[in-house]
Amino acid sequence: MKYVSEECLLEAGEYIVSIRSLNCMEFSNREYNDDTMELVGADGKLTKHFKMTLMNMFDMFDFDESGKLSREEFEIYNVLASGEHVLDQEWEILCKCFELKNEELTMNAFISLHQIEADGNPDLTDIWMSLISVGYDKRLDLVENCPCSFTIFSESQIHMREVKLREPTKIEEEALGEYFWRNGKEVDNDIDIRIWKCDYFAIGVAGPMKLPYAVNLHYERSANVLVKEHISLQRIPLKFIKPKILLQAVAKESEWSLNLTVETTT
Repeated sequence: MKYVSEECLLEAGEYIVSIRSLNCMEFSNREYNDDTMELVGADGKLTKHFKMTLMNMFDMFDFDESGKLSREEFEIYNVLASGEHVLDQEWEILCKCFELKNEELTMNAFISLHQIEADGNPDLTDIWMSLISVGYDKRLDLVENCPCSFTIFSESQIHMREVKLREPTKIEEEALGEYFWRNGKEVDNDIDIRIWKCDYFAIGVAGPMKLPYAVNLHYERSANVLVKEHISLQRIPLKFIKPKILLQAVAKESEWSLNLTVETTT
């Protein structure tokens, strides 16, 4: 299934495009198939199915769709696949031993690199670890990753900087929340919010609350209170003047993962 977002019109300037997804979820009740796809045939060569997987993986990290992997793009692949960065000496060896165009790795070189890795690692442990880290299972199905792409139309030339793999900073998180808060439209009538079970789901809600709100304080498990029997439950009423509620959710069948941020002025 393919999800397509709406177009976004940007004025001339410099922008940081941050592609994000929600946190990964572990499914303990997942059913695994005992069938394992062969990576290497009897002749020692990579199987056609594994080569097709490598071609798809190559396209996944070819962010600018140039048909080649730059050092920055190969760096991101290597970090996800092995958790290690590409050293200058290692990149120089790749440039000398494999086919490069304009100092970028071709698809044939990417496949040849894995052939050499398979020759030097007969049990294929490292290759399987790399595949699983990128998101593939034993049947070479992409189950723990969701590739995405975006298209830019411009009247003038576009200059792109290198792609970086990192977590969003706190400043970026706050700026994103403030953007949605400032650009949100007030709704005068009552809102009936319903939650659907689907593959992906996200919702943002902000507005005044008419219902009373209170915080219940329990001391039963407090390590700072010695005599818990003599302390009664405290109920502190709160009046929200300008609340802000941001909620992100991802659903997979009946499994949920929620991220909730509440900001308010009392």
